[in-house]
Amino acid sequence: MEEAPLDPWTLFLNAMRAPMTRDRYKTRVAKFFDFIGLGKKH
Repeated sequence: MEEAPLDPWTLFLNAMRAPMTRDRYKTRVAKFFDFIGLGKKH
């Protein structure tokens, strides 16, 4: 059974040890994408 390669974003997040740091990065990147118009449309 072959494992699927992980995307760079997942590798980056998994390299962080502290879960709180991971959560903060996710939140801040989402806010940035919303600001530049790449966020999810509601």
